[in-house]
Amino acid sequence: MRADRFGNVVLGISIPTVEEVVDFDVSLFAERLSGQGPHLETPTRQALNVYLLPSALTRSDAALRAAATELAHSGEKSSDLASAIAGWVYRRMSYGFDRTSVHTTAGQALAAGHGVCQDYAHVMLALCRLLGIPARYVSGHLVGEGGTHAWVEVLQPVTDQAVEILAWDPTHDRPTDLRYLTVAVARDYRDVAPVSGTYCAPHRGRLSASRRVRVAQVDHEIAA
Repeated sequence: MRADRFGNVVLGISIPTVEEVVDFDVSLFAERLSGQGPHLETPTRQALNVYLLPSALTRSDAALRAAATELAHSGEKSSDLASAIAGWVYRRMSYGFDRTSVHTTAGQALAAGHGVCQDYAHVMLALCRLLGIPARYVSGHLVGEGGTHAWVEVLQPVTDQAVEILAWDPTHDRPTDLRYLTVAVARDYRDVAPVSGTYCAPHRGRLSASRRVRVAQVDHEIAA
């Protein structure tokens, strides 16, 4: 077990021989607190710069640069600009399965005009970075939906050392709430694929996954 360059926990496994199947069974308990104020972090300048640069799946093209110019002329700033970017992506994309893949870039998704949450997030990330806004890809779960989900976190400076994390879901055009459970953050999907690796066999393999999320307990704090 190790931490990657983005602070995510990575578990590496090597199995010499597999007769039929390998099963992973993970149970986690996530505690969420409401009304705790803004989410602040103290990243280094190097860490911020990583989220300003284009990545393999968020590199810009002419259409993305034109969209960034349009958004820059809107007059919005800071968190309002992040919200405007999410809304722009939501209006220009339509949701659809089996139209894109894990290799689809932001430019390709925008040109096609459709995709899944991963594509929405990549387009928003590309626009944020073109506009000089540090932003990172979030891989996680949205309670009430079956599969994994992806959204965007914008890193908004509030002091010389601290940034406020503003999380936006361009797929639904809304800020995130307690239903969103973060698993990992990085530059794009390629950095945080849930499972990755290689195997050697004379036949094709098959990867399947299932998940169940439920509310285990709710505690209410009574004001004095």
